Formats: sequence, C-alpha cells, structure tokens
Amino acid sequence: MEKTLEYLDNYQTAYYRRLSNLPYFTQIAAVIENFLKNIIERGEFYIRVQTGVLESILESGSIKSMMETHQGTTNGGEDTRRQVTENLFGCATATLLPADYPKYGFLSQSNARRDLMVNAHMSMQFGDASIQLDKSRLMHRTTLCVGNSVNMGNSEIMVPTRTDNVRATCITGLAHEGKRQMLPNPMAFYYYLATKIMKGELNADNFASIDRICDDSPMPIEYFELQYHGKISLKDDVKRIDVIPASQEERTMLDRLKPGFEAAGIPLEIATF
Repeated sequence: MEKTLEYLDNYQTAYYRRLSNLPYFTQIAAVIENFLKNIIERGEFYIRVQTGVLESILESGSIKSMMETHQGTTNGGEDTRRQVTENLFGCATATLLPADYPKYGFLSQSNARRDLMVNAHMSMQFGDASIQLDKSRLMHRTTLCVGNSVNMGNSEIMVPTRTDNVRATCITGLAHEGKRQMLPNPMAFYYYLATKIMKGELNADNFASIDRICDDSPMPIEYFELQYHGKISLKDDVKRIDVIPASQEERTMLDRLKPGFEAAGIPLEIATF
C-alpha cells in the first residue's frame, strides 16, 4: 500500500463519525455519494502540466510530484505540500520520500479533446498539456476532493474520499480534531452541493463545468480534485496527451517529441486552429 494511504481509512472513519453527529448529514451524504459515484463512473482522470515538462516526462518515463521536481505553483511551496498531505491523509510526512507524495489532477468528462477546450482556463495555473490517465489502473489508489484542497486552509476541514469507495467526507466543512473551526456552519457546503444535485443543476452530464455551475458558491469550487498515490508510469498509466501549443517554438518541440510518445504507445494530439 502507498504510504500516503496507510492510515486514510481509519482517519476517514473517525471523521465520518463526527460528521454523522451533525444535523441531516446522513441524508445529505447519501445524495452526494450517489452523485460522486456517478461522475467517477462517467468521467476520466487527468493531470495538467506545462508543455515544456513533457520532455522530462518522456525522458524519465513517469509523471513526478512537485516534491520530486521542486517546481510548482503552490503558495508556500514544499512546506505547504507537506502540511496539506498530513492534514488530508493523516500520515506522518517525516516518513515520506519525495516520490511518496501524491500527484494532483482532476476528474472531468470522458472526451479528452473536448475537455482540453472546455477547461482551457486551467492552462493559466496548471499548463496547456492535458494528460489523460488510465482510470482502471489508478482507481484503487486515487482519492478525490470537491474543490482545491490546498487553498485557503481547506485541507484542515475535509478528508479525501477513495474513488473506489466513496464517502462524503471530501467537502469543506468540519474542522479536524484539534483544528480551528473555520466555517460558522460546517454543513453549509454540504447543503449547497446537495441542493444543486437534487435540483438537477449539477449532474453527471455537466459536472466538468462545476466552477461555472457553482459560481454562486460562497467559496470557489474550481474542479473535482484528484490525488494520485504511487508512481504514474508513462507506459502503463497514461492513455493520451492533448496539447494547445502557445507558440511556434512549442509546436516545433511537440513535433519533435511526438514520435517518442507514440513509440511508448501514447498518442500525442496537438491542437490546431
């Protein structure tokens, strides 16, 4: 078992038990869990990277975490990632090597080319290259949060759910034991999300656009964040790569890399307009 998942089940069970003491949680949890199961079944697993990173992925044969590359956009850098990892998964980061840290991505629609266009706004923060992963291979070692777990102290008021055993702990709400309660009503976002689902405003057909559907949310819900635990192998775990080149230089680089990816059995689709 991956080190970051070693204590998750017990950690999550204790958190779920505390949530169950809140008014109407049990009823609302059923609505949210059914919805999450549906979108996990319908959707696909993705990672976004800067186009220039593709060359190092091809050379190394794997996708690495920020803790391995020492590059990323997280405020607070590696120290923040360590703290977030402890908060989310209940593990002791003192025992983790850089390769043990999860890689971050998102759940979205199954059409990779369409997702590249619909979620083009992600390129500003995460990159122009969209990598679709093999859901069937990663399902047993992937976890999910509703929204960005790293921002605004969110990791202190949620616990990710496994994608192959969904439990409604993955929404900002109740503070972990010993942590300050950040939200006046820890059920507020559970109520909000369940209402959107029950009204049909958020469903398995449009969930990839949650940032726009839930633009009236008091806190941003940018996407359904995924955390991938363990190694992500280019050859075994990547299904395809879609890229919007930002310049002729990037297009030239992609044309140079394309045969290497194809030799590894990975289609590299370069968007043209």
